[in-house]
Amino acid sequence: MSGQNKKIIFLGLYYDEEGYKIASRYSKTKPQDQIQKWQKNLLKGFSQIGVDVTVLNVLPVGSFPINYRKLTVKQADWPNGKRIGYIDLPVLKLKLIRKKLYKEIIKIIKKEPDTAIIAYDFYQPFVEVLAKVKKNYPAVKTSLIVLDAVFGREDMYDSKRRRRLGDYLVKVAKKTDSFVVATDNLAYNLEIGERPYIVTECIADSETPANKEAKGDENIFLYTGTLNEFCGILDLIEAFTNISDAELWVCGKSGCQKAVQEYADKYENIKYFGYLSSDELNVLRDRCSFLINPRRPTGTYTKNSFPSKTFEYLLSRKPAIMYKLEGIPDEYDVYLNYITGESATKIAEEIRHILKQNYDDLRRKAKNGREFVLREKNESVQAKKILQMMDRIVIKEKNL
Repeated sequence: MSGQNKKIIFLGLYYDEEGYKIASRYSKTKPQDQIQKWQKNLLKGFSQIGVDVTVLNVLPVGSFPINYRKLTVKQADWPNGKRIGYIDLPVLKLKLIRKKLYKEIIKIIKKEPDTAIIAYDFYQPFVEVLAKVKKNYPAVKTSLIVLDAVFGREDMYDSKRRRRLGDYLVKVAKKTDSFVVATDNLAYNLEIGERPYIVTECIADSETPANKEAKGDENIFLYTGTLNEFCGILDLIEAFTNISDAELWVCGKSGCQKAVQEYADKYENIKYFGYLSSDELNVLRDRCSFLINPRRPTGTYTKNSFPSKTFEYLLSRKPAIMYKLEGIPDEYDVYLNYITGESATKIAEEIRHILKQNYDDLRRKAKNGREFVLREKNESVQAKKILQMMDRIVIKEKNL
């Protein structure tokens, strides 16, 4: 499966243009941009290398009536596939999605038996439908993309029901031929064994513009993201209460939002901007001197996932300060500035250390980081790696 004339069915969980408007209108939570970017960049990469992709997409919205205000999600037909429609009730929706996906897949592979299937995310209907296809059509190559931690998430994955679901999905996923994962540790937790897999932590959009270069003399540090305590936001803010020659700008919302606002009211060098749109965030990124992420290297989650914020920071061409999380491969180390020690004091020490360095040198380091991800992690490079990995799948039934 090297590219030209290859056919793939892609099972996606993203927002098409119309779907984004629907989700924004009826969902009780804002659509997630990050899962959108990864999938669309992969599809762009497949297109660049000449792969014929049929998309079967599921709009990623919560269930009616608690998380979604409409009983149904309507189907939409596209030139290259369709959005699956379903009744949006808990449990029932999963059965309907699985049934409709299987029906659509079988129609395609009966006409094109060499078509492979790639599914995005550890989503129950996707894992189950891949297993069913392999059972009834064992010659069809399958691959599952798993980029997030779903095992032992002390802070985000702690209910017994969800743990049982995780164990069940790992068992069902044993029927899948190959995997694309964010980290090697995640591959271990998926119990992949000898099956082919690759680590593809993120995909860079080759058309991503760099942020404007700051002067470097204003010493503005910007954090954008979730304001939960496990993300280290309170340590970060506490660090800046003892730094007088630099400003911290914070954007985002969630559990510590009130505390962040209280710090901003008390300290002139701490500014809280609330929750901003992507365009508004870019304006702040253009103005800031540094980007910072205080997420600590603790918990299973940091072993099983690659922080997408790291990729965003590298693409911005701004000096980035963060902890070395276990999910960050060593090849990124030369482009990032790491905090050593998990406390507000240690964060403050690293900031003071950064401020003593030559800003042009730091900017050059950041520029090299952007060039690295655009060269080594762009859409076509990552798409080729996935196809090459699927080439290693051995269909035993064909060799009998």
